[in-house]
Amino acid sequence: MESLRFLIGSWSGSGVEQFPTLPTFDYREHLVFEWLEPWQILRYAQRAQKREQGTAVWLPSHVELGLIKADEQGGYLLYNCQNSRVEWMHGNLKADNDEWVLDWQSLGFGGDPRMQAATRRWRFQDHLLFCDQAMCTDKVPTVTAHLSIQLARVDSLTPWGE
Repeated sequence: MESLRFLIGSWSGSGVEQFPTLPTFDYREHLVFEWLEPWQILRYAQRAQKREQGTAVWLPSHVELGLIKADEQGGYLLYNCQNSRVEWMHGNLKADNDEWVLDWQSLGFGGDPRMQAATRRWRFQDHLLFCDQAMCTDKVPTVTAHLSIQLARVDSLTPWGE
């Protein structure tokens, strides 16, 4: 778990949310990682908002709470609960030139029968965190881009000046 300590702290940024069965939105999120020493677990909390492109009003998108722990093979397990489902994933961390890359692959879902598979890629480079997510559902049977966001470290534990 030592190799994931670079995530600890608060992150905030914006990007785009898209999927063939959904309208395209501007997207922003605030993400906080915290190390829980007694359990050797990284905990995170995410709050997200979306905005129809070309409008000024941000609306709630979702919240996500998660735990990340090392597995016995040198990878990582991610368990998260969102306001619409639960998800568990397996990930591997690798160094790739001047960045760290953590690739996640879904292992299962609960509470949302539409979900078939999901991937996440977290890239850490030059003090920025880039997150890309893709998924497939019962209506979109191939893994398709869903979310792309760039986050930077921030001092605040609360999002967007709240």
